[in-house]
Amino acid sequence: MMRPNEPFRHNKSLSEILHPLASMQAGAAGAWMAPLAVAALMVFHASPSQAVEGGTSTYLLGSRDSLAGIVPPPGTYVTTQFIHLQGDVSFAALGGKPLIDLETSTNIFELIGTQVFEGDVLGGRPAISFTLPAVSGEVSFTGTLGPLTGGFTDRNSAFGDLTVTPMLGWSEGNSHWLVAASFFLPTGQYELGSVSAATGVQVLNFGRNRFAVDPVVAYTYLDLQKGREYSIAGGVTFSSRNDATDYQSAPEAHIEATAMQYLPSKLGFGLTGYAYKQLDEDSGAGADRLRFTSGSDSLQAEVYSIGPVVSYATKIGATSVSMKVKYVHEFGAKRMFENNSFWAGMTFSF
Repeated sequence: MMRPNEPFRHNKSLSEILHPLASMQAGAAGAWMAPLAVAALMVFHASPSQAVEGGTSTYLLGSRDSLAGIVPPPGTYVTTQFIHLQGDVSFAALGGKPLIDLETSTNIFELIGTQVFEGDVLGGRPAISFTLPAVSGEVSFTGTLGPLTGGFTDRNSAFGDLTVTPMLGWSEGNSHWLVAASFFLPTGQYELGSVSAATGVQVLNFGRNRFAVDPVVAYTYLDLQKGREYSIAGGVTFSSRNDATDYQSAPEAHIEATAMQYLPSKLGFGLTGYAYKQLDEDSGAGADRLRFTSGSDSLQAEVYSIGPVVSYATKIGATSVSMKVKYVHEFGAKRMFENNSFWAGMTFSF
């Protein structure tokens, strides 16, 4: 016969499993913005014109999924994450150059460090995360670069922009919520598009060459008795002007949602997705050139996605380890890239 305290022991174990998983989300909350080139890789069958400079969101869509509203217990968390993106788009501007018929593939390796502090601020747990991406990829396209017109391929490997995300989280019963702000710092590799006999074609960038901030509110409902979780996160990204291309990206609203079922075996599975839409038109001479070249009256972008996510948690000695993989399919893109992506991450908590 089951003793009265057995369900409690099961739930306690599940709680211990979920806290390390939350650390991965804390790091992802500050995930770096998709760089220009990577943006080009996050796509399938985009519309004839392309909005948001580089054709993708500043914030890396899909970075917040399970446990989005939870700041984990005080401690140090280190996440390594791999993201593969592959796709194509009919028209895009990379490095300030208008290009057509792009096909791209890229690999992103992220190192995310998160520190959750002792004590509280306004009754919540304070934390901060730092995200540094190393990116490699290639893009094939048709266009005019200097005196040359035709088909080209560019390959590159470099560091992307650094992201810093302070956050503050609260919990009450099954409800958990946080507020955060991701600061995207223009530290990554960026050059205007060019072609020369010495260096060849160069259009692939892994930095944005502009500062941006993304305030976010997230909520998680976590029922440990049933092992069920529902999370939602929403934010708006505000970007400064790219002075090199005279392009001002309009504010970008995004909302992400995830539903998970956790099993006593420490395995979790569910669905995740997001919706994204620019709130206004891009501006500046760079945006005007893009409108003229594409023949589009509007550059306002939007896209949607859905995909499966699986997580697992365990311990290696005294160290809690959590793993997560997911596949994300975008659809309904307008004036931006549409992509398929694969994500795999692992978090160690200390």
